[in-house]
Formats: sequence, C-alpha cells, structure tokens
Amino acid sequence: MVLAQGPKVKHYIESCEVEYLLRKGAEIIGWAGRDGVKRAGKIRRGIGMARGWHASSCSGFEPSGIADTGGAFIKVNDDSTVSLVTALADAGQGELTALAQIAAETLGVGVDDVIVSDADTDNAPYDAVTHASRGIYVGGGAVKLAAEDAKKSLLDWAGKILEASPEDLELKDRRVFVKGAPSKSVSIAQVAASARINNWGTIVGKSSYAASGFAPHFTVKFIEVEVNTETGQVRVVRAICGADVGQPISPMGVEGQLHGGLAQGIGFALMENVSFDDSGNTTNTDFLNYKLLTAMEVPEKVEVFLAPSRESTGPFGAKGIGESALNDVATAVVNAIAHATGVRFKELPVTAEKVLKALRERA
Repeated sequence: MVLAQGPKVKHYIESCEVEYLLRKGAEIIGWAGRDGVKRAGKIRRGIGMARGWHASSCSGFEPSGIADTGGAFIKVNDDSTVSLVTALADAGQGELTALAQIAAETLGVGVDDVIVSDADTDNAPYDAVTHASRGIYVGGGAVKLAAEDAKKSLLDWAGKILEASPEDLELKDRRVFVKGAPSKSVSIAQVAASARINNWGTIVGKSSYAASGFAPHFTVKFIEVEVNTETGQVRVVRAICGADVGQPISPMGVEGQLHGGLAQGIGFALMENVSFDDSGNTTNTDFLNYKLLTAMEVPEKVEVFLAPSRESTGPFGAKGIGESALNDVATAVVNAIAHATGVRFKELPVTAEKVLKALRERA
C-alpha cells in the first residue's frame, strides 16, 4: 500500500515497472562505465540519476475526503461524428486529444470524428481542477464510461436494423458489424439517423465518475552534465527519461510531458529562484532578473522510453504522467554534479557562483 496526497489517500500498487525503468535507463546512459567519464581538468563530466513517482488522482480505496470526480457527455451524430462535452481543463498537455482518442476507440470511429467541446461546469458535468496528474486517469475514465453508455444505445438500435442481438455486434471503421458475418453491417451514421427518424431517440451517453484509487505512475531520469571548473557553469548535455504510465493513450503526448518536465526541472535545479528583501517583497519580479531555462540550455540529446505496463483501473490500462515528469529531474542533475566534482549540493538552485565557491573550498 502507498499513500499520496495525505494519510487518507491510499492505494494498493498494481502496476509498477520501476525495475525495468532503472535497468533500461542505466543501459542506455552507460551507467556501468560512468566512472570512465572525464572528471579532471577544466571541463569535468558526471552522470547522475534519480527516480520519482506521483499519484494519478486524489482518490483511494477508502474515502479520501478530497473532491476528485470527472464527468462527460457523449452524442453520436447523423454523420458518424461524435460530440464530446467535458469540463476537464487542458493546460497545454494535450489531454483533450487523448480524451478524443478514448472516445474514438470505444465507439469505433476515427479521432478526427470526435468533436471536443471544452466546456465549463455551467453546461458540463463537474470536473475537479487539473491537479494530481488526474487528467487521463479520471477524466479519461469518465469519457470511456460515457462512450460505453452511448455504445449501449448504438448497439441496441443497430440490432433492430440488422435483426441481431446487441451482444453479437461490434464497432469498427464507423460501422456496426455482426460478428462472424462481415458482409452484414450498417453505418453508425445510418443507425443515428434511423433512431431520430423512427423516434427511438438520440444516441447519447453520460457519466459522473470517481476513480477507485490513484494508480501511481513512475519515472526515472539519467542525466549527464558538463561542469566548467573555471566559471562554475553547469551544462546538461544528455538526458534519458523513462516512465511507467500504464498503457499510453497518446505516446507523443507522454513524450512531450517528459520533455517539458525535463526542461522545467533543469531550470529548477540550476537557475530558478525567487528572492525577497527584508520586508518580504519579491525583488526579482521580471524575467530579466528571474532566470528561466531557454532553448540554449536544453540538452540536444534527450531520449525517452516507456515501460511496458498496464493498469487495470485506468481507461484502456492508462495512468497519469503530469507531475512525475518533473519530480526527479533536479535530484538527477545534482547527483550528476556531485559525480563530476565530488561536491554534494543541498540547496537549489546550483548556480555558477555556488559551484565556484564549493570547488575553491574543497581545494
């Protein structure tokens, strides 16, 4: 059992491929030979690693006391398109694309056939804030349930047209087929139109959903740095990012999250810092004085790999990725600096000034 956002958020770990991540990452970075990298002279290199994890929601197998429900509406239209209404807030992670993929897979249509309405809770089911890496695990779970709800009506009414039991039908390529008789089928568009014309109704589905747990997702980072002992400058030259996210709904989206978490974590480790005066006022209130990572500091060599994994409590076996993409980066960077210089830093950011001071004190 593992705890997440507080002692009441409990979950039994079902899917965990941390060992795979560690072994695979070590193999890619060349961990066994890391002491062979240059650790003397002006430019020194070091390799460090860290692992992290995060919950995929705030739910547990017992009531957690934290609101974490999601919901969705689904409507199948006369042209085989699917309207999806959700209040899930996509802050740039690509969650709405993944939700469209979940709806499309459930209903046997293409991703381009799903029309996502990014609504709010005035006209969509309640959805908790985008936190706890819950977008796919909870929001995606809600979409899958709503799509399955619509699928029941779709198959029932297709059965009337095909004179077949709904249990004997399957969805594929925007059509409803009789299992074992591929020549006997009807288009989803025809089913939707027939339902409307014959006053059977509209093919709709709805859900309001709370996950049964929080399904931890796991990450590793293997980082190689270059330290200039004359200037104190630290440069990340290579990064290996591994993740166990269950079955990835959108592999490209997961990769993007890992790239973004890496960049944010490097900035957190090496330069980002809020400073205050004696009265508690922030003194670096603009981006001239608050240093952010730029494209110049992002390593050219970044490799992402995903563990073969599946989480039975998630939609199509998926878990989250959001926060754990960042959680282990700074630790891996600091470990790499320690390997290169022999100096262990315990305060962030590890600026060039701090590195120079530590090297001089060590000498």
